[in-house]
Amino acid sequence: MDILNSQLWNSLARSSYELEHSMDPLHRKRTGSYYTSLELTYIMMQDLVQSFSPEERDRLYGMTFLEPCVGTGNFVFAYLVVCKSLGFSTEQYRQLINNIYVCDINSRALELYKNNLTTLVHNLFDIDLDDTYFADHVFPGLLFDLDSNHVEYIPIENRIPGFSSSKGFDIVVTNPPYKNLKAERSHYKNDGQHGTDKELYTAIGRLAEMYLKYSTTGTLNIYKMFVEEIIDKYTSASGRCSLLIPASILTDKSCGKLRKFIFGRSKLESVRLISEDSDYVDASQALCAVQLHKGMPNTNVAVSGSLNGNIQMPTLIPFKDMVDETADSSVLVLTQNEYHIRKLMQKHPTIKSLPYISNLRGELDLTLHKRHITKSETPYKLLRGRNISHYQLIETEDADFAEPEFVESTTKRKFISKTRLVCQQIANMAKKRRVSFALVPSNVVLGNSCNFLSVDPNADGVDEFFLLGVLNSPLIDWFFKLSSSNNHINNYEIDTFPIPVKSKFCRMISDAVQTYLANPEEILLLKINALVTADDMRLAKRYIKAAAVRSTLSYNALMEHSLTARFFSEQQNHDVLSLLGMNAVGPFDQLLDDLSVTILVNRSNRSFVVPQNCYYCVSRKNVAVFVVPISPQCAYVLMPREHIDNEDGNYAVVSESPQIDRMNFHALKYEYMFSGSFVAASCRSELEKLQHLRQKHLVELAALKQ
Repeated sequence: MDILNSQLWNSLARSSYELEHSMDPLHRKRTGSYYTSLELTYIMMQDLVQSFSPEERDRLYGMTFLEPCVGTGNFVFAYLVVCKSLGFSTEQYRQLINNIYVCDINSRALELYKNNLTTLVHNLFDIDLDDTYFADHVFPGLLFDLDSNHVEYIPIENRIPGFSSSKGFDIVVTNPPYKNLKAERSHYKNDGQHGTDKELYTAIGRLAEMYLKYSTTGTLNIYKMFVEEIIDKYTSASGRCSLLIPASILTDKSCGKLRKFIFGRSKLESVRLISEDSDYVDASQALCAVQLHKGMPNTNVAVSGSLNGNIQMPTLIPFKDMVDETADSSVLVLTQNEYHIRKLMQKHPTIKSLPYISNLRGELDLTLHKRHITKSETPYKLLRGRNISHYQLIETEDADFAEPEFVESTTKRKFISKTRLVCQQIANMAKKRRVSFALVPSNVVLGNSCNFLSVDPNADGVDEFFLLGVLNSPLIDWFFKLSSSNNHINNYEIDTFPIPVKSKFCRMISDAVQTYLANPEEILLLKINALVTADDMRLAKRYIKAAAVRSTLSYNALMEHSLTARFFSEQQNHDVLSLLGMNAVGPFDQLLDDLSVTILVNRSNRSFVVPQNCYYCVSRKNVAVFVVPISPQCAYVLMPREHIDNEDGNYAVVSESPQIDRMNFHALKYEYMFSGSFVAASCRSELEKLQHLRQKHLVELAALKQ
């Protein structure tokens, strides 16, 4: 029977969904309950079972299994369906089922779980469950009962007879409640309910600090406490965990202590990201599916990127490359190229390490110092975070001012007399660009909704204009977003920003920024960003090499000449290509080393296409030239220095549309040669034009695949 396409499977999915959504929304919110689809739990359980060795899978029926927040049972059902393919005997399946234990605070969900489990087990294994089974295997909730006004810590020993935390379960899987224990008045209809929950959460907080060591930093959240309990008490010394939890656990500063505890006790085996708009879960926040192996050292992690209806083959990434020790052991889920870019950026000194840069919060607290804010004009204009945009300040008609008495009293008064760089202290995570700096002149007082940087004279030649160009670049915005988990831009995060103080473009960036501030044309902004990103010439060359070693052309060569490649998966062979190709040094590296990088800015009315293969070659004066488009208006061009004939060797402009058309067609041909198809990003009109060219030259392009 194809269970995944059966009426039974659909019935399980439907009944779980209907029960979850029939609950009172306020009750769901108060208890942190969210629906998790059967499809997602099946993917996670497949990953879990596949993580065991063949010998371990043969003994899986003898392993104990706990779902501490079972809800309607989707994780258990998915686990059983995956185990069905292992071909155990009826008695072995009976033992597997007898090793499954569950808990939950929701009695309605538990009743549905019992009914659905009975039906599923009968249909899958021809095994019937009776009331005795459920009495011995199904229990009320653990940790804290958010549905009760009686506050108590509930250890697992009090629920499951005979359980010993010194032994633990071999497998623990769950999607714990996501519930902040913070009663905000605006979320309640009346003071009574608000007061009740506030008292409840305060009482839980006091108990949590008594029983938990690693999950009580910052705002309390039930899911964090469950994660600590699972690692510390529920899981055996060598057990495995599969957890669906908020993605903020990977990077949030308040989770730093918990992360260090987790990875000090367990190996991170795999991580999948689930976007907040995913249909898999209705939690309205980004989640991650993590798999842990307790008692094992961290080595490589299977990273699958975003999971949103598109199952991706995982890529193995060294754990040490994923963890940022400077940011409370944040775990960054990136592509291999992104890890490499980040590693290159981290070779530059950070703002914190530069003694001539001061990084501070705005001096006037808009609440505590409210009495010092006036509408009457004074020598000191007041600037709020909402007045800051990308490279510019937003003027308002009803300007506020700060009283001179405040300026005289503040410990930051020496900065007020200087030009400063400012950014917003709060920038919504949904914003396309979150890090935006502007310059403020002297005698402007900053509210505490601003952060500021002040630059002293220095031997590096770093001035506020160079710093402004670097901090406003897409590269810094990307770097910040990697580890940001809330709407704030904190000074400790700004401290980590890498600054290329030894850049040979330092003066050029400073001059370009000053020109842009006087005449804000988009072409100047493109030049600034290109100069910032081109500082490390190895970056563009590394991109080209990475694309070459992972291309279809290289893969086909491996399959043709390797005697063992056919015994491994496509992903494993690609990983081998990357490992060997990126670490090896050969003629291709020498070729790249001999080339210089020019920034090509497109000023025509056409757009570059950015091919999936990342680069292509064109011929210029009988010399091969590498073109690496990084946006529809900008590209790196690598060619021998002697063939660069413009005065500004690091910067060139193309204004003619036919030239862009020819370059785009070269991108099409090169992509066909390397990957056997054409995948690219650009505006719709450019891709449609290429589609016509593809049809016109179909025979020629097809020959390139051979």
